[in-house]
Amino acid sequence: KNGANKWYRFIKYSSILLILIICGVVFYQMYNANPAQSMPQNNALMQENEIDDRELVTIEYDMDELPPSISTADITSLHDNEEMKQFHQELISKSGYNTDDYKIQFFVMDKEEEAEADDIEADTITSALKCGTMYTDSNAQSGSYALQLKCRARRSGDSAFKITGCVAYDPDNGGKRWGESGDYNIDCYTRQLNDQSTQLSGRCCKIESTTSASISTNYHYYNSVSNQECVKSICPSGQIAVGCTSTVSDRSSEHTAAFSGVERVIRPNQDRSGCFAQRGDPGYLWAVPYCATVTNANLKCKMVEGTAFAGQTIAHSRCEVKKGFQLTDCNGIIKDEMDQCTAGSIMDYGISYGANIVYGRCVAFGSSDAIVAQATCCKVAP
Repeated sequence: KNGANKWYRFIKYSSILLILIICGVVFYQMYNANPAQSMPQNNALMQENEIDDRELVTIEYDMDELPPSISTADITSLHDNEEMKQFHQELISKSGYNTDDYKIQFFVMDKEEEAEADDIEADTITSALKCGTMYTDSNAQSGSYALQLKCRARRSGDSAFKITGCVAYDPDNGGKRWGESGDYNIDCYTRQLNDQSTQLSGRCCKIESTTSASISTNYHYYNSVSNQECVKSICPSGQIAVGCTSTVSDRSSEHTAAFSGVERVIRPNQDRSGCFAQRGDPGYLWAVPYCATVTNANLKCKMVEGTAFAGQTIAHSRCEVKKGFQLTDCNGIIKDEMDQCTAGSIMDYGISYGANIVYGRCVAFGSSDAIVAQATCCKVAP
């Protein structure tokens, strides 16, 4: 009997010890988990094992380096203009890179504009938001099924720059497009329907401050639906949506011409902001806002919308730079369709081809004058 009791106690305590060891291992893995691993894999690149192993490199230039014949106030794309194509090719040649061995993105800081003297907040601001545009296209990243941008890939290595916006433009696919998105591994990306004409642009911003203010963005707060027309994703309390992305598919074959786009929205009580996306045919929708956290400062954001002239298919919008506002994101939307979220109520007002960020301007393209360019404009406020 004593032998049986000893054996019973041995089994009992051994089982307890084993349970404690298992719990300890599980706790360690949870505590040390990589956020990118614990986050659901929305990145279609990873899902289909189509990651391009070529290094992503950045070619930076200043606005003053542009050829005098290029009018930054008039061009609607950094890619279609023949002079811009030649300019890009010269930059690539001078850099020593080539598109066979590297994926190339361009980066240019906004040109400085002095704040208006009568701005009542001018004397109280100790920080300022500074932003630049990164962009690429099917030529600069030829051979890639997906185009990618990263603020942290900037050659200057300024880690203070954070992604705030991302937008894709597909001009030659009859309106069929995938949209754009971002996650922990890639700041901004889109998938191409073909390898001819897709364009991708994004915004990288930082706070220059005398009070150690800083900005950071993340991709934690997303939402997705299937077989529906609309999806909304709101940033948590204490964070502010500085940009919006959305994709209509988690598979390469499911592009649609019925994607009306994604817009920045504010809840009725004004306490939280986020993103709202719509498609005219029920299906997959994923909305990912860039939710910003600011330390030692306050961030004030608003939307500025530009409409197309009657009979035109291009819309422009621009932030009040002289009031301290900087463009943090740009979206091209068919505004009249955005709140149509049931199949029976949807009317066709046209197609959105997406948008481009052109030297601090938001330029949206569509098939009709229903296209709207929505610029998200932010500033550091006292």
